[in-house]
Amino acid sequence: MDRVKVLIVEDQEVMREAYKTVLTLEPSIGLVGVRNGSFFAMGDIEDIKKTLLDKRPHVLLVGIKSIGPRTIEVLEAVNQDFPDISIVLLAKSYDPESMTKLKTFARKNTRGAYLLKSSVDKASEIIRIIKDVMRGQIIVDPQIFTNLMHPDETGGSHSSELPPGELEILNWLAMGYKNSTIAQMLCLELETVERHISNIYGKLIDDFQLKHPRVGTAFS
Repeated sequence: MDRVKVLIVEDQEVMREAYKTVLTLEPSIGLVGVRNGSFFAMGDIEDIKKTLLDKRPHVLLVGIKSIGPRTIEVLEAVNQDFPDISIVLLAKSYDPESMTKLKTFARKNTRGAYLLKSSVDKASEIIRIIKDVMRGQIIVDPQIFTNLMHPDETGGSHSSELPPGELEILNWLAMGYKNSTIAQMLCLELETVERHISNIYGKLIDDFQLKHPRVGTAFS
């Protein structure tokens, strides 16, 4: 299989260098560029598109301080012109008001990762995330996922559709526990927990139409 081409766009210099080191050492990944995060968050969209056209990455790894309205605007512009590029978005924090827009964007871009930086603490996890989104998966941070499942505009909540067992798994997931840990605490097989999480995701965000959904930092 050809190497996965990755373009890094990151706010913090120390993180840019860290990502660069990790990805350069991984033989299955080819680093095609490293840019300052302001290029993404504040830069001209046409300049961003020009860079993507020139670099042609398979995965765009974006590290920013906060997910806000501008973030979603740039994501939508990128996805419109480059639908084959998978986006891995790592943010220090997020604006709750932007979560609805993020959900709308994720419906259209059915492979990618939306995570808080605090949830990813190992180099191996960055590599795995990149490979997973390349296989068509979507990964959502537990805290962001909890925000996405808030009651919709009609006042209803899809969480009421969950049976007690799945609701319990959802509660552990939202607190940041990994799939393997949840399985151990509930005395279940890991495959059973993963199947329940897939069902949960389908019920709460059923219009995402995902082929291989994964939720949260589900690193076994």
